[in-house]
Amino acid sequence: TGDRSLAISFTNHIKNCTKNKLLPPYSVGDMLSLENVKNEAYASYSYFYTKVSKHKIPMDSLYTKKAGVYLTAYHTKGFFEVQDTYKKILGYAKKEGLILDDVFFEDAILDELSVKGYENFVVKISIRIKNRPAI
Repeated sequence: TGDRSLAISFTNHIKNCTKNKLLPPYSVGDMLSLENVKNEAYASYSYFYTKVSKHKIPMDSLYTKKAGVYLTAYHTKGFFEVQDTYKKILGYAKKEGLILDDVFFEDAILDELSVKGYENFVVKISIRIKNRPAI
């Protein structure tokens, strides 16, 4: 809910990955509830996640991303203005009559390891479409 708890949660996620010898080549992603996005609480992440190979740890202790069609946008205007893309996604979904799942996935495509300055970050935002109108 705040910078301190966010930092503690992120640190705990990294410690858990290290403890389980999960050193994948992927960056850490965020899960953000649809409800928080609707309430404009864009930094109130529900979870951090790291993609892993299925064989690394028991399946019962993993979150499995649901299969399906995802509404996806790439935010190219930096980290601090990501809310603009969330608003566009919700507007598009409403206009098209899409029923969205409960959680957004947020992945840094270009971050501090590949570009200079937060304003140059590229963030992939996606959410599963639960139902869409018949054509």
